[in-house]
Amino acid sequence: MKEDVSIKINRLRLAVGYMIENKKWWNTEFFAPESRDFLTFIFPKSTKHGADHFVQALRFSTDNEVGSNYYHLFRLPIELEEQIYKTNSAEKVTIENEQQAVKLLKELSDGLNVENNTGPINIGSADHIGEDTVQTFAAQYYRAFLNNYQIHPYLN
Repeated sequence: MKEDVSIKINRLRLAVGYMIENKKWWNTEFFAPESRDFLTFIFPKSTKHGADHFVQALRFSTDNEVGSNYYHLFRLPIELEEQIYKTNSAEKVTIENEQQAVKLLKELSDGLNVENNTGPINIGSADHIGEDTVQTFAAQYYRAFLNNYQIHPYLN
């Protein structure tokens, strides 16, 4: 697995996490400006891993939608999760508004056109996660956020 794919997955998670919170799909406030201050006060040693908190919450939420026996953007094979974790600590990307998140989703989807589907949708196999998988995840979420419907793409 190229490091580039883990960087793209990390960026995609940030954009999707921001938009899920912004669209109120999940009742969290991890991306609110005051959240960092709160987490710094309560968990001072864990602020450098702030992104992990929203990933854990969205992993649980998406597991409830698609089932915990499937892979999805917030639950990937352990080898890839370890690589993403290492990449996440090396690269700090922040998203501060909806326009940044939508722009990033559009870039990562790279013009891939997908149908409007709601709810859980199988988009492929976890055996071959690569740039095309990232592109498909991004396109599915990008279209869902633009058209105001919930989707939960997953992998076998």
